[in-house]
Amino acid sequence: MEAKTTCHSRCGCSCGHNKGEEHPNVVLPILSFILLIVGLILNHTGQGWFSPTVKLVWYLAAFLPEDCLSYGKLITRLCEKTSSPSLH
Repeated sequence: MEAKTTCHSRCGCSCGHNKGEEHPNVVLPILSFILLIVGLILNHTGQGWFSPTVKLVWYLAAFLPEDCLSYGKLITRLCEKTSSPSLH
């Protein structure tokens, strides 16, 4: 295994990943977390405009980015498993 001391993929980062490796996508989980925390704060402070309908939409929007990412990975893995030949 190659030591990861410098970035070999010329992306300009200093994380030391090898060429062909992807950076972990952390934007969607962070966005989800921020929306969730803001929603909880709004709910706790009792904002008048934060009605049950707005809460539903808000929390769906908070969980949707992370869920879409997870479901996308799940579907990709399932498709790879079903397309690979069986060893039976």
